[in-house]
Amino acid sequence: MFSVIGEEVLRQCDPQDGLTDLIISDPLGCNSNPLTLLDTLLSIYNDWVDVNQTYVFSHVLYRSEETCASGNIGDGSASNPANQLWYTQNFLGHTNFTAADLSHETVEYADATNPGNSSANNFNLSPFHNHGGKLLHYHGLADGTVAPGASVYFHDHFTRTLTPMGIEVGDFYRFFLVPGLEHCTGTPSTMNAPWYFAGPNQAATLSNSAHSTPGYSDLRHDILLALMTWVENGTAPDSIIATKFNDDLTVAKQRLICAFPNQAKYDGTGNVDAPESWSCESLY
Repeated sequence: MFSVIGEEVLRQCDPQDGLTDLIISDPLGCNSNPLTLLDTLLSIYNDWVDVNQTYVFSHVLYRSEETCASGNIGDGSASNPANQLWYTQNFLGHTNFTAADLSHETVEYADATNPGNSSANNFNLSPFHNHGGKLLHYHGLADGTVAPGASVYFHDHFTRTLTPMGIEVGDFYRFFLVPGLEHCTGTPSTMNAPWYFAGPNQAATLSNSAHSTPGYSDLRHDILLALMTWVENGTAPDSIIATKFNDDLTVAKQRLICAFPNQAKYDGTGNVDAPESWSCESLY
C-alpha cells in the first residue's frame, strides 16, 4: 500500500522545486492531493461507462487484486505487449498502439470493423440450439485478466435475446462462476480455493501426465465428462465439484460450484472442505 502512496506523492511533489529528480525538497509544503488515488480505485472497481452512459466493460471484482498486481493492471504500459496488445496491433492494425492509448473510440472502431468476426456481441445462438448444441460456460471470480462481469453480461444478454424466441436457455446453456479461480487455472496463494474441474489447460498445471480429475474421473468432478453426459444422455449439470490439490496430488479441499444464479452455501455443519457440506441456493 505504502509503495503505491509513495509513488503518487513523488509524482505530485517532486517537481515542485523545479526539478524532477526523485527528491522532495519541501514535504511540509507539498500540495499533494490523495484523492487522485481514490479516483483510480473507484475507476478500477466500477464499470467502464463512457459516452452517453454507454457500458463498455466490466469492473474488476473484489478478491482478484492479487492477479491484477501480477501485471494485468499497472501504470498504462504493457507488461507483455505480444499477448496484451495483439488484438489492437494485429487485428485492428494499430501497430504503434500502447495500453495508454485505449479509449472508447478504440472500442467503437473494433465493434464497427469486427475483424475476423471476432466480436462476442452476437447473442443469437438459436442455430446452435436448434442443432442440439449444449454449452457449459465458466469464469473464475478471481480472474484479474478478463473481468468476470464480462461473462455475466454475456449470460444476461444471451438470455434476453433467446427467451422471447420461446427458447428455454437452461435447456442448452449452463453458466458457472467459480469462487477463487484465476484466469482459467490457479487460485491466489492467499485464498487457496478449490478451482480444478478438468477445464481446458487445467490438467497441465498439475503435471504433464495428469488427465481428467485425478482420483475423481467422473461427471461430478470433470466438466468435460459433464458436457458429454449432457449431450449424450440429456442430463444437465446443476453443479460441479471443484478440487484443490496438494503438491503430491492428494486432495486438500473440495467445494460445490453451482450453476448461475445459484451459489454454494455452507450447510453449517460438517467438514467445510467436503462438497457434501455445501448446497446450491438462489442468490435472488
